[in-house]
Amino acid sequence: MKHLSDSEINQELKSLNMAVQPSSEQKREAEITIFQQASVKSAARPSKWIPIFVSLLLFISFAAGSYVLISPSLTGSPADTASSEDSLNVTESWKNSYLRQTRNTDNSLFVLITTEHSLTIINEMESATTEIDEKVEDGFAEKNKSVSTLPEPSLPTGEFDNFKMEKNGDQYTLQVNGDNGFTYHFTRIDPRKYEGEEGVIYDTSLFIEDEVE
Repeated sequence: MKHLSDSEINQELKSLNMAVQPSSEQKREAEITIFQQASVKSAARPSKWIPIFVSLLLFISFAAGSYVLISPSLTGSPADTASSEDSLNVTESWKNSYLRQTRNTDNSLFVLITTEHSLTIINEMESATTEIDEKVEDGFAEKNKSVSTLPEPSLPTGEFDNFKMEKNGDQYTLQVNGDNGFTYHFTRIDPRKYEGEEGVIYDTSLFIEDEVE
């Protein structure tokens, strides 16, 4: 066996190193291959933000749909909502006022009396307690029966606290809250005349100016 000197060993190693060194063309092809593989891996791996973004869009769509379905039952129809937003509170100007049904029906002749804190509704056709009063009112009803063809007003009778009157154009809404609460609508047809829901006319001796609270 031939023993090599140190210089010969170094020379042999350089020769081997040169043999395994890639050419310029091989280096360029290797770089292209590595770059293409990295691009494919990057494109195949979705961004971590995409699932979050999609989930957010789904949540917003679900929330919007739920609001559209639920909001009418909570706030009323769009027309009711718009009407409520446009209404003005004119309760103050309706305090200490007096409205009276201008023509009785068979069983009603309503009077509405307001004070600072309460509303009293009386049906004068039911207030007669004596036989004479009943006969007088029976005669009055008989006299006007052929003229009045309107249905009976749906107003309840009694004394009510904390009433409220709202105005929207010529439309007025009387609201009473509580166990015996109700809502009744009027339309102003004259400076001192108002038409009820059933077409019954009420008038007042005073001109009620609409003072907005």
